[in-house]
Order: sequence, then structure tokens, then C-alpha cells
Amino acid sequence: MEDTKTIKIAVVGSSGSGKSTFCQQADFLCRNRENAPAAIHNFEWVELDDPEQIVPQHPDVVVQMVDCTDLEESLVITPQLIDMHLKLVLALNRYDQLLASDHSIDYDRFGRLMGVQAFPVNALDGTGVEQVIDGVVAAYEEREHASRHVHVVYGSDIENAISSLLDEVAKIPNISDSYSKRYVAIRLLERPEVTLAMLHDVPNYMALAYAAEGNRRKIEKSSHQSPATIIHEARHAFIRGALNETLQHSDHTRLEKLDSLLTNRWLGLPILAIVLYLIFQCTFTIGAYPQDWIQSGIDWLCDLLHSVMPDTWYTSLLADGIVQGVGAVLSFLPNIIILFFFISLMEDTGYMARVAFLMDKLMHKVGLHGRSFVPMLVGFGCNVPAIMAARNIENKKDRTLTMLMIPFMSCGARLPVYLLFVGAFFAQHKALVMMSLYLIGVLLSIIFALIMKRTKYFRQDDEDYVSELPAFHRPVWRNTWKHIWERCEDYLKKISTVILWASIIIWALYYFPRNEELTQPYQAQIENIKMKMNSSDASAVPSLEGCHDSGGVCSLNSQFSILNSQLDSLSFEMDVVQKEHSALAAIGHWMEPVMRPLGFDWRMNVCILTGLPAKEAIVSTMGILYHQDSDSKLEESLRSNPFFTPVKAYAFLMFVLLYFPCVATIATLRREAGRDWALFTVINSLVLAWLMAFLVFQIGSFFL
Repeated sequence: MEDTKTIKIAVVGSSGSGKSTFCQQADFLCRNRENAPAAIHNFEWVELDDPEQIVPQHPDVVVQMVDCTDLEESLVITPQLIDMHLKLVLALNRYDQLLASDHSIDYDRFGRLMGVQAFPVNALDGTGVEQVIDGVVAAYEEREHASRHVHVVYGSDIENAISSLLDEVAKIPNISDSYSKRYVAIRLLERPEVTLAMLHDVPNYMALAYAAEGNRRKIEKSSHQSPATIIHEARHAFIRGALNETLQHSDHTRLEKLDSLLTNRWLGLPILAIVLYLIFQCTFTIGAYPQDWIQSGIDWLCDLLHSVMPDTWYTSLLADGIVQGVGAVLSFLPNIIILFFFISLMEDTGYMARVAFLMDKLMHKVGLHGRSFVPMLVGFGCNVPAIMAARNIENKKDRTLTMLMIPFMSCGARLPVYLLFVGAFFAQHKALVMMSLYLIGVLLSIIFALIMKRTKYFRQDDEDYVSELPAFHRPVWRNTWKHIWERCEDYLKKISTVILWASIIIWALYYFPRNEELTQPYQAQIENIKMKMNSSDASAVPSLEGCHDSGGVCSLNSQFSILNSQLDSLSFEMDVVQKEHSALAAIGHWMEPVMRPLGFDWRMNVCILTGLPAKEAIVSTMGILYHQDSDSKLEESLRSNPFFTPVKAYAFLMFVLLYFPCVATIATLRREAGRDWALFTVINSLVLAWLMAFLVFQIGSFFL
């Protein structure tokens, strides 16, 4: 029996190509196969995102994961892998979706054109994985049919430069042990800084640098293009040529018709508006039922705590601080789940990519491109990962400007505030008002970019960029629910940490200090009323229902009701006076000179302040400050408050939309773009939020 050998396989492909799922399926099959020849080998699978990561791993065989729903873009690294002269196998993943789109590929012939073996695969159910494993073994054992040498031609200018560099590359000691000499020469032309940094310690470093720079200048002078551009276009042409010979199209498929409709320059944006309107309408309509159930449970718990516990500060902390504060945020969890369910569907089906495609032309007009809109889309979920996603933009100025635009996007943390105020004051037009907030954020970000592009720092020539369209996907429900759970988990973590502590701090500032001098007159009146109530035979008083006489017990019951009403009124007035002189009220009143032109009272000022660490804290603060009656929802408490008007509510929403999302966003911006830009964002967002809220309140109050 032959000795068992370990084959190290590097599985390389773009993010989302199915590498992880394929490796799991392949590893399971390898461990459970008993038939030769794979039975005499052990397999080690390594996932890689970039071909540059391959050489340090020293794999025996490379498997490239090709996404059949985006063939040309997935295959663009194949010429690079061919240049590296590796033992290569192609796994054409999601081949079933290619067939479902009325397309097919002659994968045997395509593999021959590439000089390797190619296999159709569906990593999700394991179809074709076993054939790929056999191909890996064949490539490892260098069987005749497994591969043949293929030369990617880059045009006369590049080829002449490669030949010129090969002599110098050959002088690098032991270079052939790790790299193909042709590949090193190509990389010296394509990415000289990275390649020369890697070769910094070789004896002929200066000669390599001089030769690379000389050839690059020669190419740029003769072709008026950079070597990197020529190489990139040649690789695309190489792939397009192979696909042209092997890919069979079906004209005017249903998916192609749908694609042309959704990306139409005139119809695309109206369709998007309709889709968003329906999503927001479903979020409010369907989410209202579980939201009411949760709110009823919270109110019941508050009443229970007040009824079974003594009237002390810790009872108020538990019921009015923690339960009401945290519960106000928790009640919006169903709406969060519904909204992110639809957003996840848009992402998984590929419609979100169509939205980015629609916005690409608009982004070009402000001096940016489609790559900038992708992090902005991520910003609708959370601004922190969106800022980090902007790292993929190579141009530093475009990257910085994109990061500065992201805080304009309405992140998930702002959503509970929107839901609360829109539900309370715009019940007849919930979806339209919600859409307006998202659209205003996008439009203001574009205006901001237009202004910044005219400043000295950001002024530059536009770069060419093609916005790719991935194929439509059938959503994988497991992934959809995973995305929803990730959002919910983050939301619940905030509730159990930031929101909980914010609620406790807000309650403490609202409850203390206790001023006995202010409440003493009310206490005296309350004690007087209680004495009158106790002097009556209250236990003998029957219900008013069914009582017809005008005296006797009915008169006693009427007197008892009047006294009880007076007691409630005095208790409420005493509570208001106490809280008007609390530490929290002092902070809110201190902010009033600045915020009064916006129509805000001291409570609204405090809510703006507590929203700095996390926007969800605004809702918990509202729950503590405004939710006085446990028999009504927070929305109803706000709606019945005589201070609030729809104009003031929208001005408040405008401020929440535009001032910086949270401290974590500013910290991330400081790390990615620098301290100065982080400070600029804080000041710029506060000033813009104040101005827009001022305009909404002043103009709205004039007309309404």
C-alpha cells in the first residue's frame, strides 16, 4: 500500500464566491471517501482572498472558486494565476444558477483554453465537489490531461518589457523556488512599489528598480497608458475571448428584461421609491402588532412593581428608570427585524447592487464613483463598518471624502427614534415621512460632496470606474436569518449595556436632588385629602354603576371620587415641580438659549445630549421623561403632550438625522481618516443639524 501523502490546497476567490462552504464540503468528503486514488492522500484546505497570499502558503495545488453568476469579474484573476505557473483547478460554483438564467458553458473546452481542468460545482449542496477533488489529485500527480502551459499575451509593449526584465529577474537567488520569473517581471511593471518592497533585500535590487522604472516610462510614452491599465485590460480581453468561445447565451431572458427595467435611467429610481415605500409601510403595519404586545408587557411590569414594592427611590429606579427606559427601546425590536429582513433580501437577491448601479452616474457627477456608494449603502446598517469598508477605495482623497459622507446615512441606531416620532405625529403618512428622512440624508451627502470637491484639498481629475452588476440570486434563507440575527444581536447588546446604563444615569439625574421645600406645600395638601378620605367609610362605598339615588352612598361615592381625583392631580403637580428642579432639568435649561430657536424644550435638549453615545438612548430617555401614564404607550404620551407639534417633531427628527451618529463612529473616523477630519465631522454635523432643524421649525411654523 502506498504511503499516505498530505496535499495542501489553497482555495482562492473573491469574497462571497463560496470558498468556505466548498472547503467544508470538500473536507467532509475527503474524510469519508474510501476509494482510490484520493483515499491514499490527506488534504489540507486553506482559504485565501487574494492571489498575492498564495506564495507564502506554499500550496501544492490551487483551486480557484469562480462565481458563475459573475463570470468575467470572477475569472479576471485566472490569467494572474496562470502567470504564476501554479498547479491550478477551476471550480465553477453556482453553475445551477447559470443554467437557471438560460446560459451554459462548455466547461471542458473552457478548461482546455485555460490550460487546466474546470468543473461545475454547487458548493451549497456539494454537487461537483468530488470531481474537483479528483482534479486536485490529478494536478498534484501531474497527469497528462490535468494541465498544459498557456501563455497570456499582453501586447507587444508589455511583452518586450517582460523580456527586458527577465534577464535581471533571473539573477535573483533562488527566485524559481517561489515565483515564476515571468510573473515577477509582470508584477514589476504592474505594481512596482509592492514588488520592489518584497525584493528589497536581493543583491540586484537597484538594477531591478532601474530596469522596471525605465520600461514603465517607455510603455507610458508609447501607449499613453500605464502598464497596470494595459495588463488589466489584456486580462479582461483574455477572459472575454475564452467566454466568447464557450459561453452560450439565450437572448432576452426574463432576468435580463428585469435587469434592464430595474436599471433603466428613467424607471429605475421611481421603482426604487416604490420598493422603499412598500418596505417602510410593511415595517409600520406588521410591526405595530408585536410592538403593542411588548409595550403592554412593559406597562404591566411597571404597574406590578409599583403595586408590590414600597414608594421609594429604588422602586422608581426599577420601574420608571430601567423598565420604562430599556422597554421603550426594546419595543421597537419587531420593526427592526422586519426592516432588516427586507434589506437583507435586497442584498441577497442582487437588487442592492442595482441600486448602486443606478447611483453610479450620480456619484460621477459629484466627482466620485460606484465604489464610494457601496460603503454608503453599508452605512444604512451601521456607520462604523461602513467607514471601514471605505478602505477599499485606493485614492486617498476619494476615500476620505467617502468616509465624511457616511454619517449622513440613516443608520439602524436612528431607526427607533424615527419609528417613535413618525408613529406619534405622522400616522397618516408614516412611510412617506420615513422615506423623506432617508432621502434627505442621501441628498445632503451629495451636496456636501459637491461643495467639498470644489475645495483645494479634494479637487482632482475623476478616475474611470466600471460599476459591475452581479447576477440575480435566489436568497438563501439561512443567510438571511443570519444577517437579521446579527443586527438583532447588536441591538440587544446595546440595550443590555449602553441603553441600560444611560437609562439609570438619566433616571438618577431626573430623580435627584430631592427638594423638600418645594414639595412641602403639596405634601400638606395631600395629607389633608388623605385624612378626609380616611374619615369617610370608604370600604362601604359601592360602585357607581347601577346607583340611581341622588344622596346616600352615591353622594359619598361622588365625594370620594372627587377627593381621589384631587389627590392624583396634586401628586402629579408635585412630581412635575420636583423634576423641573432636577439635575437633568438644569442641564436641559442650560442648553435652551442655543436650542430654543429650533422649538426644543429642555427635555428635548437632554434627549439630544443622551444620543451622543448611541442614538437608541434618545428613545430610552423619552421613555423616562415623557411616559407619565402607564395606561398609554409612549407614542400616545408624546402625541397628547401639548408642547409637541408635527413641525417640532420633524425638526427634532432632522437634528437626529444630521448630527453625528455616535461616539464609536467618530472614534472609527479618527482612526481611519485622522483626528482633524474626525473633529471636522463633529463640528460640521452639529452646525448642519442646527441649521436644518432651524429652517424646518421656522418655515414650518410660518405656514402651519
